[in-house]
Amino acid sequence: MGFEPNDGVAHLQAAALEMIAAARAFLEVAEAVVQNPEAVRTAVVTVGAMAKAVMQAVDPTSTKANGDGADDQADPPIEHITLS
Repeated sequence: MGFEPNDGVAHLQAAALEMIAAARAFLEVAEAVVQNPEAVRTAVVTVGAMAKAVMQAVDPTSTKANGDGADDQADPPIEHITLS
């Protein structure tokens, strides 16, 4: 059972089709974001809350994790950008 040139072509075609399918899925997500940026904001807020919870679990005494604001002076201000 040797390697046939057609086998290589078939594998390349399959890989190309998988890449095209992945690109389509990415574009569908991008389209949904453009159509509904509020959903992205909600997802980002949720991920941020999860990250904060993880930091609190890792270091319960962290001022950043428990939100007491003692170190907030050292951080640059956050600029909120409204998406329309």
